[in-house]
Amino acid sequence: MSTSSVSPILTALYNRDPDEARRLARAAPLLTIWEAAALGADERLCALLREQPALVNAYAPDGFTALGLAAFFAPAATVAHLLAAGADVGVAARNPMQVQALHAAVASRNADAVRLLLEAGADVNGRQQAGYTP
Repeated sequence: MSTSSVSPILTALYNRDPDEARRLARAAPLLTIWEAAALGADERLCALLREQPALVNAYAPDGFTALGLAAFFAPAATVAHLLAAGADVGVAARNPMQVQALHAAVASRNADAVRLLLEAGADVNGRQQAGYTP
């Protein structure tokens, strides 16, 4: 995973600086699907999904999906929008972490997102790096 391919907005979130991420988002011309998902910018997220439905399961340059990012950073409502658009709960990140959305939701203690993901069929025994399960 190349850190140079990660957007400044996502970098701010990864560095636990949501205020900086929101500041950067206000200055950004248009959020990507991954930025919108991570920020819980549901209006932009839904617009992107209407325009390009295949984005729902697309991978960011650092290997995460919009669903995985939303499950970790955003409110459960954002996760619900992605699930309604057909996001696949079973895909793993294409990076060394290999996390699925359920791993992300559990790690961030997003109980409402965990519930939504389980209701959508997420595998409670799904493994990420080193064989960890949610």
